Amino acid sequence: MKKLALIIFSLFILSTVASAQKAKFTGEWEQWWDKRASKGIVIKLKEKNGRVTGTAYGAIPKLYEAEIKSTKITGNSFTAQVEDDWGNTATVKITLSGRNLYWRIIKSNIKSDMTFPLKADLKRKK
Repeated sequence: MKKLALIIFSLFILSTVASAQKAKFTGEWEQWWDKRASKGIVIKLKEKNGRVTGTAYGAIPKLYEAEIKSTKITGNSFTAQVEDDWGNTATVKITLSGRNLYWRIIKSNIKSDMTFPLKADLKRKK
Protein backbone atom coordinates (compact mmCIF):
# COMPACT_ATOMS: atom_id res chain seq x y z
CA MET A 1 0.00 0.00 0.00
CA LYS A 2 2.83 2.39 0.87
CA LYS A 3 4.57 1.58 -2.43
CA LEU A 4 1.41 2.35 -4.38
CA ALA A 5 0.98 5.67 -2.54
CA LEU A 6 4.64 6.52 -3.23
CA ILE A 7 4.24 5.71 -6.94
CA ILE A 8 1.08 7.84 -7.21
CA PHE A 9 2.77 10.72 -5.37
CA SER A 10 5.84 10.49 -7.64
CA LEU A 11 3.66 10.54 -10.78
CA PHE A 12 1.81 13.59 -9.44
CA ILE A 13 5.09 15.45 -8.81
CA LEU A 14 6.46 14.54 -12.26
CA SER A 15 3.28 15.66 -14.01
CA THR A 16 3.30 18.95 -12.08
CA VAL A 17 6.92 19.63 -13.03
CA ALA A 18 6.26 18.72 -16.67
CA SER A 19 3.24 21.04 -16.90
CA ALA A 20 5.17 23.90 -15.29
CA GLN A 21 7.91 23.80 -17.92
CA LYS A 22 8.12 26.95 -19.98
CA ALA A 23 6.81 26.94 -23.55
CA LYS A 24 9.40 27.33 -26.32
CA PHE A 25 8.22 29.70 -29.03
CA THR A 26 11.23 29.49 -31.37
CA GLY A 27 10.13 27.57 -34.45
CA GLU A 28 7.89 27.42 -37.47
CA TRP A 29 4.22 26.38 -37.65
CA GLU A 30 1.86 26.01 -40.60
CA GLN A 31 -1.76 25.40 -41.53
CA TRP A 32 -2.90 24.60 -45.07
CA TRP A 33 -6.49 24.98 -46.23
CA ASP A 34 -5.49 23.81 -49.75
CA LYS A 35 -1.85 22.81 -50.03
CA ARG A 36 -2.07 22.04 -53.79
CA ALA A 37 -3.25 25.63 -54.37
CA SER A 38 -0.70 26.94 -51.81
CA LYS A 39 -3.42 28.41 -49.59
CA GLY A 40 -2.33 28.53 -46.00
CA ILE A 41 -0.44 30.38 -43.30
CA VAL A 42 3.08 29.93 -41.97
CA ILE A 43 4.21 31.52 -38.70
CA LYS A 44 7.88 31.84 -37.81
CA LEU A 45 8.73 32.88 -34.25
CA LYS A 46 11.92 33.61 -32.36
CA GLU A 47 12.05 33.71 -28.57
CA LYS A 48 14.80 35.64 -26.81
CA ASN A 49 14.99 36.87 -23.20
CA GLY A 50 11.31 36.14 -22.52
CA ARG A 51 10.09 38.03 -25.60
CA VAL A 52 8.88 36.86 -29.00
CA THR A 53 9.18 38.37 -32.48
CA GLY A 54 8.33 36.84 -35.84
CA THR A 55 6.42 36.84 -39.08
CA ALA A 56 3.18 35.39 -40.37
CA TYR A 57 2.83 34.91 -44.09
CA GLY A 58 0.49 33.42 -46.65
CA ALA A 59 1.69 31.15 -49.37
CA ILE A 60 1.83 31.55 -53.18
CA PRO A 61 4.73 32.33 -51.99
CA LYS A 62 4.31 35.04 -49.41
CA LEU A 63 1.08 36.56 -50.72
CA TYR A 64 1.27 38.75 -47.64
CA GLU A 65 3.78 39.03 -44.85
CA ALA A 66 2.90 40.40 -41.43
CA GLU A 67 5.39 41.37 -38.75
CA ILE A 68 4.78 40.11 -35.23
CA LYS A 69 6.23 42.86 -33.05
CA SER A 70 8.23 42.05 -29.93
CA THR A 71 6.07 41.10 -27.01
CA LYS A 72 6.43 39.49 -23.59
CA ILE A 73 5.47 35.85 -22.97
CA THR A 74 2.93 35.03 -20.25
CA GLY A 75 2.91 31.29 -19.51
CA ASN A 76 2.26 29.45 -22.76
CA SER A 77 0.88 32.43 -24.69
CA PHE A 78 1.44 36.03 -25.66
CA THR A 79 -0.57 38.87 -27.15
CA ALA A 80 1.12 40.82 -29.94
CA GLN A 81 0.55 43.57 -32.46
CA VAL A 82 0.66 42.38 -36.08
CA GLU A 83 0.95 44.56 -39.17
CA ASP A 84 1.31 43.73 -42.86
CA ASP A 85 2.37 45.68 -45.97
CA TRP A 86 -1.26 46.26 -47.01
CA GLY A 87 -2.00 48.37 -43.93
CA ASN A 88 -3.87 45.62 -42.06
CA THR A 89 -3.25 45.62 -38.32
CA ALA A 90 -4.43 43.39 -35.51
CA THR A 91 -3.97 42.35 -31.92
CA VAL A 92 -3.46 38.60 -31.88
CA LYS A 93 -3.26 36.07 -29.07
CA ILE A 94 -0.87 33.21 -29.81
CA THR A 95 -0.94 30.12 -27.60
CA LEU A 96 1.43 27.15 -27.71
CA SER A 97 0.23 23.71 -26.66
CA GLY A 98 2.60 20.85 -27.43
CA ARG A 99 3.26 20.89 -31.19
CA ASN A 100 0.22 23.10 -31.87
CA LEU A 101 0.11 26.88 -32.13
CA TYR A 102 -3.24 28.64 -31.85
CA TRP A 103 -3.67 32.06 -33.53
CA ARG A 104 -6.70 34.15 -32.57
CA ILE A 105 -7.34 37.75 -33.64
CA ILE A 106 -8.69 39.76 -30.70
CA LYS A 107 -9.06 43.12 -32.45
CA SER A 108 -8.36 44.08 -36.07
CA ASN A 109 -8.34 46.81 -38.67
CA ILE A 110 -8.40 44.64 -41.78
CA LYS A 111 -8.57 46.60 -45.04
CA SER A 112 -7.83 43.80 -47.53
CA ASP A 113 -8.72 40.12 -47.97
CA MET A 114 -5.09 39.31 -48.78
CA THR A 115 -4.07 39.21 -45.15
CA PHE A 116 -3.67 37.02 -42.08
CA PRO A 117 -6.62 34.86 -40.96
CA LEU A 118 -8.83 35.65 -37.97
CA LYS A 119 -8.27 32.15 -36.56
CA ALA A 120 -5.77 29.38 -37.30
CA ASP A 121 -4.71 26.12 -35.61
CA LEU A 122 -1.18 25.42 -36.80
CA LYS A 123 1.12 22.39 -36.51
CA ARG A 124 4.86 22.64 -35.91
CA LYS A 125 6.74 22.30 -39.18
CA LYS A 126 9.14 19.36 -39.26
